[in-house]
Amino acid sequence: MTKTPTDPFALRIFEQLLRLRASNSLPLVESAPGRGIWRWGFRAAGQPVSIDLDTTVLCIRVYHDRDEVAMSSVPPGLMDVLLGKKPVPAEISKSTEAECIAEMRKIVADWRLDNPRIYMRAPA
Repeated sequence: MTKTPTDPFALRIFEQLLRLRASNSLPLVESAPGRGIWRWGFRAAGQPVSIDLDTTVLCIRVYHDRDEVAMSSVPPGLMDVLLGKKPVPAEISKSTEAECIAEMRKIVADWRLDNPRIYMRAPA
């Protein structure tokens, strides 16, 4: 039985990853040959953002530095599209890498706004 992703941040990230794949700009790298974990990253708010697609358990994990932004199941068909095994559906619009990264930075910023305790600073 395939689980449907419900994490709102993961759903938004899937959309951007599909747009990157549609424009042939998704440079996934396998973490170690044969492990089935494909990784891609960028920076947001001065910290690394890591996107891990795990084919062994069909899930996505997104981290901003050490904090989990999103974790969700990935339907097998979507995983195949993201890994380039199947073509991207025609209804997915293409975007440049810069546009997608800018949109993903907004997603991470929204996540940070929803988690203020992680980023609280002592009063000056």
